[in-house]
Amino acid sequence: MKKQFFKYVMFTMGLLLITIFIFMNSFNDSYVSHNLSDAVVEIILPPQCAFVDGISLLIRKTAHLIEYAALGVAAIILAKQAEKDFSKKYYSTTLFYVLAVAVIDEHIQSFSDRTSSTSDILLDFSGAVIGMLAVLGTMWIVKRIRKIKKGE
Repeated sequence: MKKQFFKYVMFTMGLLLITIFIFMNSFNDSYVSHNLSDAVVEIILPPQCAFVDGISLLIRKTAHLIEYAALGVAAIILAKQAEKDFSKKYYSTTLFYVLAVAVIDEHIQSFSDRTSSTSDILLDFSGAVIGMLAVLGTMWIVKRIRKIKKGE
């Protein structure tokens, strides 16, 4: 019983920490956000490169995908643990959670002189779904390999 409780606490803490990380990034104003992505671009490309502005935007959008993929991974792992213990499907709740985080994230950005857009919500939600599908796909592959090894 203690082991199960510890798992839930750890998975929930991970999910909440990722959510807090996402929200904290949303409070950055456009100047800080652009400077962070420009710093990454400078590591990748020389400053005189003609594509710096486009690459900077690509890096910001990729960062959104990655952080939401991490959110999706944490959320689906918690949901799978709950499903295993309670024999219920928690996928719709998980999808609602990551969508709610994306909507709240965009709303927070509107208070920090950044634009809020529906396309960013869709991008964020897509990143979460990609993370969730990666976990579910990995679980399915591991399950199939175990069945093959057992000779089923």
